Amino acid sequence: MKKPPPLPSEILRRVLRVARFDGISVLGFAGACALISAAMGDVAEAVVGLIVAAAGAIELHGASLLRQGNFRGMRWLVSSQAYLMSAILGYAALKLQHPDVATLHRIMTQYSATAARTRWTS
Repeated sequence: MKKPPPLPSEILRRVLRVARFDGISVLGFAGACALISAAMGDVAEAVVGLIVAAAGAIELHGASLLRQGNFRGMRWLVSSQAYLMSAILGYAALKLQHPDVATLHRIMTQYSATAARTRWTS
């Protein structure tokens, strides 16, 4: 026998639970990354962390609107995901356009030295 579809109240409860968890997770993690970046003196990375953290705040706002019965909250929830995706893709594009060559050189030099040592000692 097939299970009946969930009631609208159950669907709303699930949406609110996922939106709250996702909003808190994004806001907390991105906010922590922004704080760490700011403490290390990397202003650009701190700004990116704050931009991403705003997506979590937008999602929490949408969930609170939806909880109050305002269906504009769904628009806020969907918009927060589009905003988050845009922020991540923008950050990736920025990093691809401006690679940190000094760090890449240091990593490759360390890797080459390690590979050479293991080749001679084997």
